Amino acid sequence: MSICVSQEAEAWIIRHERCSPEAVELARRRIEEQICHAARPHLEVVCDQPPTSAHFERYIGRIWHALEYHWKRLGENRVLSFRRLLERAEAADLEVGTSKASLLYDVILAQALEFNENKAAEMFEIQYMPEIRSNAQRNFGRRGFDLTENFACELIVPSEGQTPKIAKYHGRTFLRLWLRAVVYNHCVSAARKVKDEPLTIDPPPRGPEAPLGVTVDRAECQKLLRPIFKAALQSISAEDCVLLKMLFLDGVPQNRVAKSLAIHSGNVTRRHQKAAETVFSRLRELACQTNEAKLFESCIESALVGHDPVLRDWLGGRLGTVLSSRSQSQQPGGQPK
Repeated sequence: MSICVSQEAEAWIIRHERCSPEAVELARRRIEEQICHAARPHLEVVCDQPPTSAHFERYIGRIWHALEYHWKRLGENRVLSFRRLLERAEAADLEVGTSKASLLYDVILAQALEFNENKAAEMFEIQYMPEIRSNAQRNFGRRGFDLTENFACELIVPSEGQTPKIAKYHGRTFLRLWLRAVVYNHCVSAARKVKDEPLTIDPPPRGPEAPLGVTVDRAECQKLLRPIFKAALQSISAEDCVLLKMLFLDGVPQNRVAKSLAIHSGNVTRRHQKAAETVFSRLRELACQTNEAKLFESCIESALVGHDPVLRDWLGGRLGTVLSSRSQSQQPGGQPK
């Protein structure tokens, strides 16, 4: 069985396929057959030879998860049959931007790259790398072109102990749009060589020139803030993580952020304000759960107001590290559900 259907998905199938609860399994099989039929022509394009049964199930399962997301998004306020959804996916008509390729092709190509299919790598080089290099050069000049010279390899080959970056593409938008943000983040990170600096717990210098205000134990603040920052950022989408990182840590102009993420420039301010408010609210909740709300307020005040510049620098570095980690799993145009 290539498609695993949750209870929530079953209810969705009953509603949109207009079937009874007893007929859900039959409807599920029909949906799987439709996906298989639509997938085969694309598989012939990107695969050197027909995939094994295990690999074929992976392709179909990945397509289903992508289409399930769009089905729930587009069918929230209207009845939408799966066949119609499939037609829209093939026509690149999913209201998440424009693309020359269908969503099914994008998802299949990504999975083929993960399987190290030589033909898929050739198709990616021909169809996607010219645009990737052009965008990188437009945003970063000659340096951007050089930084993306081996991007395809870095996209496919996993780092030690990690999955390849291409595995993080889930089809919530078209591959071209997803790659824009991934490439931009790749270039910024490579150019700046952002690293997580070793922490220091030496006490801050004291003297008549030291600013007055809140005084806290820096080691206690670092111990408190390290885990909750990472947890708090799970409350916003990976795309919003990229947006915050580009605006506040990389200093990218707002109009370039909008262009790189393929969103309207007027939405950048609204989105970053909403994302920042969500993160800070979640930070407070997590601090309260640790019964350290008072210490949290003191730590944040000390860092942000500037009473402890070392703590402020550590806080910025820590935030940058967490944002970089999350933004690598970015899925432009969609939010984790």
